[in-house]
Amino acid sequence: MLIRISPKQLSALAVAALLAISGPALANRQAPSPERMADRMAERLELSDSQRDQIANLIEVEREQRRALRSEGERDRSAMRASRQALREEIRDVLTAEQAERLDAMKSDRKHRRHRHGGRYGKGHPMAGLDLTDEQRTAMREQMQAWRADGERPDGAAWRQAMSDILTPEQQAMLAERRHGKRGKKRSCDR
Repeated sequence: MLIRISPKQLSALAVAALLAISGPALANRQAPSPERMADRMAERLELSDSQRDQIANLIEVEREQRRALRSEGERDRSAMRASRQALREEIRDVLTAEQAERLDAMKSDRKHRRHRHGGRYGKGHPMAGLDLTDEQRTAMREQMQAWRADGERPDGAAWRQAMSDILTPEQQAMLAERRHGKRGKKRSCDR
């Protein structure tokens, strides 16, 4: 008996096979252990053994707190964010002034690297490189949370209106230019 398989079906079977093989490996992927994270900090900040142990303990406690929040069904991002912020402050309390300065420099370098590669959004994203202020980011986040709370998914006009209230005229012009550029590229590819 000969079974005929279309190219689409063959592709679907190949994808299913890859997922079957890699799925368990991806599911078992875990964050680095608190000890490993503390070891990395110890290397970069030249921590003493007692500092390294204290930081590993702090990371483990914070991780347990997040697990407890998740097990209770809590998906409160603000609680998770507060937990991470508290961990950062507790770690800073363990560091010397020189180590804290080095940690700040590392954070600043990471922020500049991220900005150079398109920032939080990535190079291809229209919001990349708009140099949003913290207030603008907060306003955007609050607007999205309000829409989610209402169970809405904004259409393009509603999103543009909300952005016009948040972005400066220069940022709006830059965003419009990027949108127009993307549409032009899509049209030229369709031909």
